[in-house]
Amino acid sequence: MIIAEPFIGSNDMWSALIGAGVTIVVGVAALWGALYVAKPKRRVFWAIQSDTPLIPHGAARSSVTVLSGTRTLAKPRLVRFALKNSGRRDVAESDFASGDDSLTFDLKNPIVSIIETTVEPTTAPVPGIDFTGSVLRIKKGLISSGQAVEISVLVDGTREEMSCRTSHLYETPTKRVHHEKFSPFFKRTISAVYVGIMASVLALSIGKWIFAALEDMINNK
Repeated sequence: MIIAEPFIGSNDMWSALIGAGVTIVVGVAALWGALYVAKPKRRVFWAIQSDTPLIPHGAARSSVTVLSGTRTLAKPRLVRFALKNSGRRDVAESDFASGDDSLTFDLKNPIVSIIETTVEPTTAPVPGIDFTGSVLRIKKGLISSGQAVEISVLVDGTREEMSCRTSHLYETPTKRVHHEKFSPFFKRTISAVYVGIMASVLALSIGKWIFAALEDMINNK
């Protein structure tokens, strides 16, 4: 009490509080700036979600048959992959430098058909998609910031690692990532890490200023 009573309401106390407030503002601004700079204007992530054989391994060929129209598929597989504009700006139709051949993927097996295309959020535009042989093309069009597109493709052949064949998007890098980057759990985990870092920085800053103010007050006694 001998130390605390003179400190309460004193210039030292107000200096400590003002200093702590300034530190908080500067810390939040610096963290926000670092996160903003680290996130490019535009970038496209893509990932293989699953690659599932439709005829189980070891199943008798005579007992299981998969048809596409009148065609019998020898080794049918359902490949699900997703892509996302994880940058802070939209990828516009004019950013497709090579038209409909700007963003293509090679599934390494003949594509039979596109089974389904979904987008998140559901209000986002659904991109046009076509294919030739084993190559799938994302047609030029708007891919909004934060938009994810999931595509289910039926192929016929053994399991192969698909690849991004061309990525001619203006100032937009394309990168393959692990499929967990598209999951809500991953997003919540990253957010929790950022919040934890921010809380730690603020706590240390406040503690530092208060400790310094108390130390100055004691030294001036």
